[in-house]
Amino acid sequence: MATKLQTFISEVKTRGMASANKYYVELGVPKGVQLENTRLIALFCDQTQLPDLNINTTPIKTYGEVREVPYENMYGNVNFSFYCDSNLIVKHFFDKWMLLGISNPDTRHFNYYNDYISDKITINMITNDEREVFKVDLFECYPKQMQAVSLDYASREIIKIQVSMNYKYWRSSLLSTSTSASS
Repeated sequence: MATKLQTFISEVKTRGMASANKYYVELGVPKGVQLENTRLIALFCDQTQLPDLNINTTPIKTYGEVREVPYENMYGNVNFSFYCDSNLIVKHFFDKWMLLGISNPDTRHFNYYNDYISDKITINMITNDEREVFKVDLFECYPKQMQAVSLDYASREIIKIQVSMNYKYWRSSLLSTSTSASS
């Protein structure tokens, strides 16, 4: 009879383990904003995260017993990091989305929600042999915050743009259940 450790090792050899560096992002474009180069922007995404989910609860007392009862799903923002190309197209993309798509810096007026949201941003997880196995779709997305970019004469680093995306909700999908080990 196999021990729990032997069973664990066998499952890891059979299934493989998911790698945090095996993913790609697909960006949707907001309806009310003309944004180009979404393929390039998505290609330059060097870091992101799978979204969190927190279920808020409230205590309800029923005949002396108190139970926590869920009443709301809370979704946190998803952070993205993008390498910036030499023409700063990536920076300009998010500047345009935030400054022209969401709010006008001259008039200080905000646009309609449906005009500045992207219908969907997808984070796809892949295996070593490039099979898509899992994806998360973020719905009704827009950039909520873009962090300042530091410039430094002594630096030799590539500029990165840090963007925090707000979204209404997310859904995940298991795309492949194959148990063949990754190479």
